[in-house]
Amino acid sequence: MNRPDQVQFSERVWKTCVWIGVALILVAILTAKRSDGASVVTEEFLDRLAWRESRNNPSAVGRVGELGAYQLRACAVEHVNNKLGWKSDHKKAAIKEGRKYARAYCMILEGELGRWIGRQPIQSEVDHAYQLGPTGFRRMLKAGRFHGIKYNGNSWGIR
Repeated sequence: MNRPDQVQFSERVWKTCVWIGVALILVAILTAKRSDGASVVTEEFLDRLAWRESRNNPSAVGRVGELGAYQLRACAVEHVNNKLGWKSDHKKAAIKEGRKYARAYCMILEGELGRWIGRQPIQSEVDHAYQLGPTGFRRMLKAGRFHGIKYNGNSWGIR
């Protein structure tokens, strides 16, 4: 016959196993490679980005010249203009066309990250690249600051 402490132990072990299983499934879902080729830059991603950057305030001005709800820097607008052939200046792009430019910039970063790391990046990687800029992100990768991704000489690869 089971003692009461053995029954409680079994229930605790069972509950712990269930929680570990749920956690592993969530990690697998959140870090899974998008096999359908869909972008990780979604409307929800852009909403979270605007909220974090400025509490979605289209007239926000940052400490180093970032403008608009997405706190776009002049170099980000220039990057988008150069890649896509658009012609907006920093102020117009950040304030009047902020979401369009933020989406385009994130999608450009997503493509560049994919080439650097050899796989589809996840949202958090695109978000880090948005915050740090492409050069800052590459510097952090080269220094080994991101777990699971390493710099291999002149190529980027997975650990």
